[in-house]
Amino acid sequence: GGLELGAILLQLVPTSQAVRPARWEEGLARLGRAARSYGHYAAALVAMGEIVLYDALELQRFAFLEHPEVTVLALLFFVRQATVIRENSNLARRIDAANGALHSLVEHLRALNALTNEVNGELAARPMLEAAATHLSEVLVADAVYVSRERSGRVEVFDTRKELEADIAALIRQGRNQRNLPIQLTQTDATGLPNYAAITGIYWDEGLAGRIIVARRGRAFEASEISLLATVADVVAKALQNATQHERALDAADRDPVTGLLNHRAFHQRLSVAL
Repeated sequence: GGLELGAILLQLVPTSQAVRPARWEEGLARLGRAARSYGHYAAALVAMGEIVLYDALELQRFAFLEHPEVTVLALLFFVRQATVIRENSNLARRIDAANGALHSLVEHLRALNALTNEVNGELAARPMLEAAATHLSEVLVADAVYVSRERSGRVEVFDTRKELEADIAALIRQGRNQRNLPIQLTQTDATGLPNYAAITGIYWDEGLAGRIIVARRGRAFEASEISLLATVADVVAKALQNATQHERALDAADRDPVTGLLNHRAFHQRLSVAL
C-alpha cells in the first residue's frame, strides 16, 4: 500500500516540462523535485507504518520486536539513505552554482567577442570608445560607463541608461583622479544605498593612456566582472592605439613636413568646410 501511494504521488506531481499556471510554477517544481527524490522513502515509511498499525490493531502485539536485528538494519538503512540524500543535495547545489558561473562566463565571452569585432572595425577614437562604453553598460548592467583617452588628445565618452545623477557623477569624478588601478570605490548615497564604481586603466607603451569607469547602484562588482573589465581594457588599448596612429597619419598627411603648417590641399578642405 505504501509503495502504491508513492507511485501515485510520483504520477500526480508534474515534471518541469508540464504545463502549469505561472504563479504555481516554482512551488510545483519544488514539490516535483521533492517527490522524485523522497517519494520512494516516504512510501517505504508508510508501508512500515501500516505494518506496525496492523500489528497493534489486529494482532495486539508488535511482531517486528521479535526480530530486532531486522528493525536495526532498517533504521540503519534509512539513516544511510538520509545521509546520501543530504550529500546529493549539497552536490546538486554546487553543480547549480557551477552552471551559473559557466553561463555567466559564456555570456561574458559572447559580449567580449562582439565588443572586439566592433571596436576593431573603428579607426576613429570617439566611435570606438562609444562602442566599448555601450557594450560594457549592457553586459555589466551599469548605471553609467565612462571611457577616456588621456594621451595624444583627450577624448571622453559617457554611456548612461538614464540622466546621470549626482552621487554616480561624484563616483566617476573620484575615479578619474585615481592612479592606483584597478580599484573599486564605494560610496553611500543619502538614502543609505551603496553605489559602486570599478575602475581599470588602459595602458600602452608601459604608460597609462586612459581609463574605464563602470558605476552602478546597490550591487558590488564580482571578481568575474572585474576580470572581464580588465580584458576589455586590453582590447580597447590595442584598438585605441591603432586609432591614435591613424589620426597621426591623417594629420601628417595634412601638414607640410618642414613648417608643420597645413598644406594646400588641407587648407582648402578646411576652408570649404568652414564656409
